[in-house]
Amino acid sequence: MLQIIEGKGGLWDMHVHALFPERLDSMFPMFVANGVLGIRDMGASMPLKEIDQILKDTRSGARLGPLIVAAGPILDGHPKPLGPKFLAITTFEARRLEVTR
Repeated sequence: MLQIIEGKGGLWDMHVHALFPERLDSMFPMFVANGVLGIRDMGASMPLKEIDQILKDTRSGARLGPLIVAAGPILDGHPKPLGPKFLAITTFEARRLEVTR
């Protein structure tokens, strides 16, 4: 049975890993072209400061792309991060600094 869903305002992709510099120019226009006007990025190696700039650019129209809800890097308590998506946070002060940027 065919079900029609009203899509005013576009679709959301609720699990992507798009916030990587090498993916922005190709993935962001494709999201919009396919009606995906919002994404939830579940983790990237990009610094939070750069993610914030992309959020500003897409909201202002300076960059074509969807609305973004982003988790940013994974905060990890190990002294050596487990991978590129991880930030080593070993003190309370470091945690506070990273999440308030």
